[in-house]
Amino acid sequence: VKKDGSWGMFDEIQNLSELCLSWFNEYTNSIYQVLRKKNSSQAYLADGREINVNNNFNIILTTNPFIDKNEIRKSNHMIPIHLKSMFRVVAMMEPDLEIILRAKCLQCGIKASNIVASRLKVLYDLCQHSLMSIKSKFQLTLSTFLSVIQTIYG
Repeated sequence: VKKDGSWGMFDEIQNLSELCLSWFNEYTNSIYQVLRKKNSSQAYLADGREINVNNNFNIILTTNPFIDKNEIRKSNHMIPIHLKSMFRVVAMMEPDLEIILRAKCLQCGIKASNIVASRLKVLYDLCQHSLMSIKSKFQLTLSTFLSVIQTIYG
């Protein structure tokens, strides 16, 4: 990732062990120091290795601060402050599914898109509630509903 100039994403980083977070912090800090200099492309890692870094490189971290009331995460570690300080914080909110469904219906040429979208939203909510109550290993997502619309009308 760092050599090619790609972007890497670490999902729910708070679930990593303290040892992994420490390792991640050391390597990320070394790489970001090189990126801040802008005239250097060599990073020296904590283990003594020297690596080339492409300036287009970037890392994205995600965390999930919301924990289900019935779920207890034993591996939920606090992210060190010095690691947090290297990244920009962006807050996300839950999308309005009915607007997304309405837009997809319009895209497929459905004339009564408002009605279809509101009914699909009700169906989606009912399915989500039913799946969550039986703790199924299958997860219903919005992309599933969008695929159904695309298959039927697309």
